[in-house]
Amino acid sequence: MLPTGLALNSIQGELYVTCANSDIVSVINTRTDELTESISVHAHKDLLFGSGPNNLTLSPDGSRLYVANGEENAICVIQTKAPRQVLGYIPTGWYPGSVITNQKGNFLYAANVNGAGSLNQRTDRRGHNSHDVLGTISIIPTPGQDGLNRMTNTVHENNSYLQMMAKMYPTPKSKKKVPVPWLPSQTSHFKHVVYIIKENRTYDQVFGDMAQGNGDTSLAEFGWHVTPNHHRLAEQFVLMDNFNCSGVLSTTGHQWTDEALVTEYLEKAFGGFTRSYPYNGGDPLAYASSGFIWDNVLRHGLTFRDYGEFVKTIVHPKEASWANRRSHP
Repeated sequence: MLPTGLALNSIQGELYVTCANSDIVSVINTRTDELTESISVHAHKDLLFGSGPNNLTLSPDGSRLYVANGEENAICVIQTKAPRQVLGYIPTGWYPGSVITNQKGNFLYAANVNGAGSLNQRTDRRGHNSHDVLGTISIIPTPGQDGLNRMTNTVHENNSYLQMMAKMYPTPKSKKKVPVPWLPSQTSHFKHVVYIIKENRTYDQVFGDMAQGNGDTSLAEFGWHVTPNHHRLAEQFVLMDNFNCSGVLSTTGHQWTDEALVTEYLEKAFGGFTRSYPYNGGDPLAYASSGFIWDNVLRHGLTFRDYGEFVKTIVHPKEASWANRRSHP
């Protein structure tokens, strides 16, 4: 799903297509126009969806395929000859959206959509603004296999894959309950979770003044004196910090909030949002194939109530009109 990049291998008569919403590279036989193979760009078959392959290029000799895995901040290196396999990963800047090699094939150039993040300082405010994204280009000497192995370890560490893998496999059921389960065998104290969405505010803007969290007091614009209810909820129930969330504005923010991912379509839509501004669930291209938080709830046999997020249906009382509207509370 969501084909985003093409690379033609004239030597082998194949066309490679990145499918950003499927985490695969499709291989098409250009002589028969048939799909012959789908190559996963995952580091391991059990890792969750979210690599974001969105662009690709071939080495000059056609033996290697370099795939920009935007969500992993890495280039995936694939062997094109059978048996096709992922050889490793190369770290880049934030969200590589394009990749090419030079004519000799000894250098890679990756264009990073978000680059180094919010570093464009302005004089009229303190701290960083989420809109001030500074794109970058990574210039990388093409590694041999030993160098690629070291780079692969770096990518795995950057994405916490080793920790994730250690927690994915079943372990004996634990009788001890914990607040937030980290392992499939653990159970929680809580029966109900209330998920409150607050838009267009950073952690520091609201909770930077709370000593219990890892915040910056100098950035606390709406502290206790402005948001006493927020602070009381945080003190009485739970305070979460260190989100490192990448939401920039309403469009990406709602995707991170509801599906913990932003698709390639949105990451590259900041030229003007010519198709839509999908802050309210109205554009299917903005959806990740892994689904939303409520889909995951239902998959686990649980129930939920939604009091407005991505809900566009307007409910009218039966036979309601302006004349009798007061009779319907």
